[in-house]
Amino acid sequence: MCLGIPSRVISTERNALGMTMGRVEAGGIVREVCMDYVPGTAVGDFVMVQMGFAVSRISEDEADDVIDALDQIVDLSGLGRLPDTGTGLVDPEGKP
Repeated sequence: MCLGIPSRVISTERNALGMTMGRVEAGGIVREVCMDYVPGTAVGDFVMVQMGFAVSRISEDEADDVIDALDQIVDLSGLGRLPDTGTGLVDPEGKP
């Protein structure tokens, strides 16, 4: 099973191969992902990221709903909390 992570697009550009790549942020973590499956996505949009690919564009409300669900899963697991601004795991004291 794959887990999609809601992420905010912070930049996009075409690489040397002609692929659209983007930098996205989730929980304070920035990573590069392939944006070719979500044409027309702009800086500030939210996307679901799986295995290094942005696979769908989502609203900010949908992103918040997924983050809330992930928070609940982490709460039930006893592993710690997710920060309010993203999806990176933190320790029980709330430190990144």
